[in-house]
Amino acid sequence: MGISADLDIKAVFFDQGGVVMRERIPLPDNGKANLLKIMEMTGLKEDCRSLMDRLLAGEEEYKKWGMDSLIECPAARVWPEWILPDVPEEILSPVAEELTLLYFEAKGKRTADSNIRNVLTSLKERGYITGLISNTWSKPLVYDEIRENKLEGMFDRIVLSSEEGIRKPDKTIFLKGLRGLDIRPENAVYIGDQPNRDIQGPRDAGYALSIILRTKKLTQKQMEKPEHKPDLIIESLTDLLEIFPDKK
Repeated sequence: MGISADLDIKAVFFDQGGVVMRERIPLPDNGKANLLKIMEMTGLKEDCRSLMDRLLAGEEEYKKWGMDSLIECPAARVWPEWILPDVPEEILSPVAEELTLLYFEAKGKRTADSNIRNVLTSLKERGYITGLISNTWSKPLVYDEIRENKLEGMFDRIVLSSEEGIRKPDKTIFLKGLRGLDIRPENAVYIGDQPNRDIQGPRDAGYALSIILRTKKLTQKQMEKPEHKPDLIIESLTDLLEIFPDKK
């Protein structure tokens, strides 16, 4: 499963959700305590299931807007405009980041792919730069997940849409991943799990390869359009160790 000898890959970038972080593990109370805390902070009084349905629907509307605009808004704007528009902005904005963490945790704790630490360690030992480029409207969430899963120091570069204000598949966020690394786009690859946002962006940025990690949600239909067709599909992150040889 090696790559063409004509390619000189120096940097391997990963997506966070679905690649570095995989399955969500439900909280023992299915997020009830988090939802009650959200209600306490916002002044809402309703059934927890009803609130979660509203939060999920609001997030979905925001995601649709984000895919059309390729803009990532701060949590302080997302909550009053999309998530809970019936709650005054002056209540939501000051606590928006805390609300975001409570909400995402209520959906379940994401756990790291069982192979990610070994893969990252091996790639770094082989001489590759490793990085992470991810869409998220929470600034602390990704860093919290990295810390909780003991992956600190495993990425040489972390680029988040919440910090840049732009979302995948905009090629700009992939170019920002290369800032200060003295690496050209044709020397980089990206591994994602969503063909509609993880293929065309790195390709437009000039990356050598756009790779998709197969998940339970991946369908052939998602890859029908030319701009959504990956250069490679891998079944496990360990496949990367067959693709990228020792550079030393």
